[in-house]
Amino acid sequence: MPRQALLSSAPRMVRFIYDPVRKELRAEFDFGLSSIASHFPSRADATVIAYEVPAKWAFRHALARYHDLYPNAFTRRTKSGGIWLPFAPLSAVKNSGDFGFAFHEVAYGDWDSVKFDVCHGVESYVYVEPQTNWRELREGGEHTYAGFMSQLWEDALKGDKKAQATLTSGIKLEDGRYDLYLSPVAYTKSAPFGVNCDPDLSTEEWGKWPNKSQYEQGMLAGPLGWGNQPPVGLSGVYIDSMEGCGEIHNFSCAAWRVTHYPLTFDPTTFKVTLLNFWGTYAFIKDLSQKLHAKGINLMGNDAFYRYWFLAPYVDIPGREYRWIENGKFTPVLDDYYLFFRSMSSRKPYVMLMNNDYDDGSRMEEYFQRSLFYAVYPSMFHGHSKINEVAYFYNPGWYNRDRELFRKYIPLIRRFDLAGWEPVPYADVQPGVIRTECYGKWESGNLAFTLHNPSEKLQNITMNLSRADLHLPRNICAVEWISGKPVRIESTNDKLRIGISIPANGYAVIGLAKASD
Repeated sequence: MPRQALLSSAPRMVRFIYDPVRKELRAEFDFGLSSIASHFPSRADATVIAYEVPAKWAFRHALARYHDLYPNAFTRRTKSGGIWLPFAPLSAVKNSGDFGFAFHEVAYGDWDSVKFDVCHGVESYVYVEPQTNWRELREGGEHTYAGFMSQLWEDALKGDKKAQATLTSGIKLEDGRYDLYLSPVAYTKSAPFGVNCDPDLSTEEWGKWPNKSQYEQGMLAGPLGWGNQPPVGLSGVYIDSMEGCGEIHNFSCAAWRVTHYPLTFDPTTFKVTLLNFWGTYAFIKDLSQKLHAKGINLMGNDAFYRYWFLAPYVDIPGREYRWIENGKFTPVLDDYYLFFRSMSSRKPYVMLMNNDYDDGSRMEEYFQRSLFYAVYPSMFHGHSKINEVAYFYNPGWYNRDRELFRKYIPLIRRFDLAGWEPVPYADVQPGVIRTECYGKWESGNLAFTLHNPSEKLQNITMNLSRADLHLPRNICAVEWISGKPVRIESTNDKLRIGISIPANGYAVIGLAKASD
């Protein structure tokens, strides 16, 4: 298929299945057909690309080829590299330069923080969550669907634009009701309405009421300088919970009519529906293209949890995870990290740890695991009760961990800016040891991260392909975490490195030209 055709291909929900009996890999699509969908009435289509890759490191070669086929989807637009600061003012963190802040998530209207960030080289991204409307009941309101709808209509009729946009763009369930999540949410008394924020959603029948995209982008226009006022200095927009409400089936014919993405069906009832994710996708694509045209970026939370389609539009992807559950350390799985890294390619990926921070004994493991995948580690709060103290509001916590930031963030930044290489061209024994490769020899930044996930010390041998990595014979190696040299043997086609790593431990091998 020609390169141009590939670049213009629209995304499709797909399920990949390997059938060991038939020895085949299948791509399956669940399409729903309706004449209401004006862009593809009673039709649906999909494109599958196929190419051959070497047997060794086959999946990694396939991924590298995928990056080459879609270069625009993986372009790095920010030159910054560092951790994510959620909401807390940078000015309140003493000696903030120790922590490696690069990306600040700020509340709408907190323009004083933006000014401070600009002066200190930190990028500011204003918060928006277009696919929901979190609403809190006024005194006397009943925590029921009827209670929330009554107040929503009351507010809308009084001119509340956000309430109006929720009614024009709300997700419609099969029974015709609006989507509203009424189960308790630990950290707030509010309840969220799910919204379809497709910019093309028509509101003709609603008079002058806006759709949700028009409301959100209208709010952003002022601080971004798209209206009649000067910009406030933002580096872009932060979109929260990008995959939130994405799995909800939207039965709104208004949403079906304008979507550019295929309908599907409810697997339990087989009724035609639209995954609400496509409304959020349309909003993010539209906003991202406008931001990029102005030379600013889009930061997004909940990136690459289920889907990969947002890769072309999110410049600083990230996600929040709970790492300590009831006192037990529960690290994010390697499967997730590999997905983050694969879809981010050479873009920075940022993470927030969400839990209680009184026990700091496991914090270094968090930093080391982040180092292995060149993911920037940061912290927010536990999300388990109202009015929790966030990490960077508590000097006792961040001062305790300050040296971990000083030690690991510069190393992570070094890898992040060097760039992840999907194919490591490194054979490591024993086979339980994991490795990732960053940078290139020609650029003077080639290095490897190693992880021993076993419960015992491992003596490791790593063989590097001299031809594939373009390595000369005269090379030295240093383990960067400890700063100690590593023994290295050179042959005609390989470099052999030996190192010992303790149980559940990590190492970093940096290569450089040996002095004569």
